[in-house]
This record gives sequence, C-alpha cells and structure tokens, in this order.
Amino acid sequence: MKNFLRIFKKSPKETRKDKSFKESLKDRYLAFQNLLRENNHVLSVMADMEEKLSGEYLFDRQYIDTTVRAISDGVLKITEHLNAVSKDKYRQLYKSYAEINEEIKNILARKLEIPVSDLTIPIENLNKEMPQIAGGKIAHLGEIKNRLNLLTPEGFSITAYAFKRFMDHNKFAEKINEKLSSLSIENMEELDRVSREIQDMVIGA
Repeated sequence: MKNFLRIFKKSPKETRKDKSFKESLKDRYLAFQNLLRENNHVLSVMADMEEKLSGEYLFDRQYIDTTVRAISDGVLKITEHLNAVSKDKYRQLYKSYAEINEEIKNILARKLEIPVSDLTIPIENLNKEMPQIAGGKIAHLGEIKNRLNLLTPEGFSITAYAFKRFMDHNKFAEKINEKLSSLSIENMEELDRVSREIQDMVIGA
C-alpha cells in the first residue's frame, strides 16, 4: 500500500517543476489572448482607415500620423505576444518590423511632387503610368480604352497640376489647414459643419 501511494506522492522538486510548468502555460495562454486582442484592434484600425479612404470622410494629416502610429505599435505588440507564445521562435520578425516601419516613416516624410502637365487630359491620352498626373482610377480607365480597346465612357481628367494651380491661386491650403487645426474628428456634427464650409468655399471659387 505504501509503495502504491508513493507513486502519487511528488517530491518537492517535482512539485516545483509542476508549478513552474503551470505558470509557464498560464503565461503563454495570456500572451495568446493578448495576441488575439491586439490583432483584432489593429484590423479594426486598418478597416477604419480604409473606410476614410473611400472619399466620404474628412480627415487630416494628424489622423494619418496617429493611425499609422497605432497600427505600428499594435503590430509590435503582436510580435511580442507571438514570441511569448512560441518561446522566441519568431524573433526575426522584429527585424522585418523595424525595416517596414522605417520605410513607412520615410514615405510619410516624403513630399509629394505634382508633375507639371496640361490642366485637362482626354481619357484616350491616359495610361496606367499616369496616376500621379490624373489619378489612379481614370488612369487605369485610359489603360483599358487604349491597350485593351474596350468600350469606356467618354471623358477627361482634371489633372493634379490643375488642382494644385486652383488651390494655390485661392490660397486654400492655408484656409483649409486653419479650419482643420482645431477640428475634432470624433465630433460628427463639427465634421459635417466644417466639411460643408470647405465645400462651399471651393464651389464659390
């Protein structure tokens, strides 16, 4: 009977080992939960950014910087939690994260150069190499018309250079930035009001 009971009796060393294993398992489980939560948060922030890019929302550079920073911080946390779960199996992701993060910072710091062009360009003179001149959608529409000879609507692009001339002539950059500087993007009523003011200002010009 004593020998039988001895099978189920653990030594202090075995007890400590068992306790350490349970604590390690608990830590990894919590890290996995944190990983899922942070992943959902990053996806939510990215979805919000994509929705803003649909063109139906007003946002400024501060929104872009804040959102990119939130995504960057979230991805770093995901990497940390993933390594906590896997016992540092994916440490190489830190290097990839740093390289991508640096590239994004450089892109955001880069000033977009608008090429000089005609103020308007017919669709038949556009192709996919001209998104910075005419905009991506209509440039690809020109590609479809000219390279594939498919039926497309008749029309033309008001170019980015025309937009720049228009904005510079009316000093809109300063006026719009002044309106946006104190704007809270969380206040929908204020967003609607300022958006209408900017629209009326542009239409009036």
